[in-house]
Amino acid sequence: MIKLVASDLDGTLLTDDKRLPPDMFDIIEKLNKKDIFFVPASGRQVCSLERFFAPYSEEMPLIAENGGMITYKGEEIYSSVMKPQFVREILENVLSMGEYTVLLCGKYNSFTDKKYTVEKMKSSWFKYNSEYVDDILDVKEDIIKISVVDDYNIMQRYYDKLAPKYKDRLGITISGFNCMDFMNKGVSKGYALRLLKKRLNITTEETVSFGDNLNDVEMFEEAGRSYAMEKSSNAVKSRAKFVAGDNNRFAVAEEIKRLCQI
Repeated sequence: MIKLVASDLDGTLLTDDKRLPPDMFDIIEKLNKKDIFFVPASGRQVCSLERFFAPYSEEMPLIAENGGMITYKGEEIYSSVMKPQFVREILENVLSMGEYTVLLCGKYNSFTDKKYTVEKMKSSWFKYNSEYVDDILDVKEDIIKISVVDDYNIMQRYYDKLAPKYKDRLGITISGFNCMDFMNKGVSKGYALRLLKKRLNITTEETVSFGDNLNDVEMFEEAGRSYAMEKSSNAVKSRAKFVAGDNNRFAVAEEIKRLCQI
């Protein structure tokens, strides 16, 4: 019996132009009536998830920042704040490598020294809280995640270069915004989902997960039924039990309706 459905957003539940399935709220209502939790699990900040799923998000568990933060019914139940010295070290390292867009992600706000990025993150595509700063190194807020944004292939090359350097101290992953994300070691959507399952007294066999990228693969391991998307790389598909269809054809929504008989 399914009791929890966890889904990534970008490239998975959302279309490429960031639209939810047209019947998503109807699906959530029907899941609620069957006592099945729907859990957005995303690299996005918690405020973005709250806005995308309002007003249902007031009662939903939310996994944000690639697992760096969990809220339930509007209350924080877990967060993993990075040490300030690690944040500065990573920023100095990244900035020495080239001119990149960097987004520092706090619990309820994000910070960047690129004004166009602020506007992009505040847009209807992302619905972020975002703030411009003159110097990214001067941000004093608690930081959960550092995102470096560029072309996917460039990010993949730098991931291959930096992951070995930081593997013993920090977690690094590629996420759906063409981002290379730095977090505390051990932070992942999978670990967050494990904490949430324990909190809700739900087993792995009662859990379904959907994702499309490298930041989703740990979440696959926490679900009895796991789905990679049709467009996912072979490396991602190999970690899931099943392959879903096209996100632009609302494949996740259709699979949820089939699995949960709604």
